[in-house]
Amino acid sequence: MDTVIFDFDGTLADTQESIISTMAETMRVLGIHDADTAVMKSMIGLPLREGIRRAAGIEDENMLDDAVALYRKIYKDMAPHTIKLYPGVKDTLESLAAGGYRLAVATSRGKDSLRQMLDVLGIAHLFCVLKADEDVINKKPAPDMVRAILSELNCQSSEAMMVGDTTFDIEMGNGAGVKSCGVTYGNHSRRQLTEADADYVIDSITELIPLVEDNSRI
Repeated sequence: MDTVIFDFDGTLADTQESIISTMAETMRVLGIHDADTAVMKSMIGLPLREGIRRAAGIEDENMLDDAVALYRKIYKDMAPHTIKLYPGVKDTLESLAAGGYRLAVATSRGKDSLRQMLDVLGIAHLFCVLKADEDVINKKPAPDMVRAILSELNCQSSEAMMVGDTTFDIEMGNGAGVKSCGVTYGNHSRRQLTEADADYVIDSITELIPLVEDNSRI
């Protein structure tokens, strides 16, 4: 194993507050007052358009276009002040990179937003490939993003691991044939991750280093 692919929201960075606050403000501006916070939380990890569709019950495609554009505008201003890395993330990424592992991100977030957040958090330089919502036709949990990363890095599926906090990440990794590792500190529970057939489930990102090293010896 020489490649580790990470989800962003809920895996590397605690963005739940920023996402729910932005979604709530988007709904307020649109005049939608019955959007459920629990539903908003459950949608984290899905492509933004699908998350808004489910949380707000919007089916009209033009209205969805407007809602997505509004969300992104609000988020760009709000997010840098509300997101933070989970404990141990930066040290873990730096240790893996120093050990010669190639690191990548596969996220439902837009690429401009992803780059902004990685820069703000000071970890952008640690990743060799970024794949975001607009990079694939078939969105997460489809395996296309992971497959695109493997292709770009000339990496076999047996040489990579997908790390994420939601069942969508686990399904994406499993669909691409890579090892999958769920983290319990994000948006989905240990039970959800286990039932999604994660190969591994960990409670802290620091547990990832020995796990990756053990798989490298196989």
